[in-house]
Amino acid sequence: EEGDNIAFTLTFNSFGHCLQGILASALIFPAVVGTLSRLVESGGSEWSGRLIFASPNKWVVIIVELLAGLMTVYPTYNFMKRLLKYPESFASTSYMNNGFEWAFGFLFGISLGCLVTSFTRTKFRRQFPSISRHSSKAKKLHFREDDDERPLAYGLYSDHKNYMSPAAYWSVNIIRTVLGVFLVFSIIGAAILTGDTWNSCRGDLDGQCVNYRDDGPSLAITISIAAIPVVTYVVAIIISRDFSN
Repeated sequence: EEGDNIAFTLTFNSFGHCLQGILASALIFPAVVGTLSRLVESGGSEWSGRLIFASPNKWVVIIVELLAGLMTVYPTYNFMKRLLKYPESFASTSYMNNGFEWAFGFLFGISLGCLVTSFTRTKFRRQFPSISRHSSKAKKLHFREDDDERPLAYGLYSDHKNYMSPAAYWSVNIIRTVLGVFLVFSIIGAAILTGDTWNSCRGDLDGQCVNYRDDGPSLAITISIAAIPVVTYVVAIIISRDFSN
């Protein structure tokens, strides 16, 4: 592509990419979903712990879950656009700076999600001081209201299943799953293409790319870059299985 590929220029697109990344990660935290869905029902009041005990607004839950999924569309679009236009010089395209802006936002969103989770945990501990942090009850608190026992899971999507119609619940699940699959494969595909074109510059831009070398990318670079997302996903799956047990 013509021009310099620089991340975080003072343009709308740069900060738009970053904002999408922030929303994609922050909105998947149960504490964030739970807080937003209860904020509507409680009228924004924290009086008497209403942000904990208020019933979550199911429509807010659905909107937040869908929004988090839709914010992952950009990396897939970014990958497909450059794949079709510049497959032979992919590593030198604007996929890199645009992707960095989104990824930076994603990391920042994780920080925000962790912050909200910490505040939420503090609220729970104050309301239920007798429950140990390591107790199994701490994972899924229950309380009784009008003789109806409701889980106090704070925004986990599967725990809202009974409040939604099956059509709405599974529609959101399917959309999130499809978008997630697209995201995973687009990132793996981008890593493979990046490794393959790292020091090479073929096609219409032959020899004109910034990081061009006559001998092309080494095998070590190609394998290393391609392996990063694969190893990361495998580790994430192993860790998530440990947490779910």
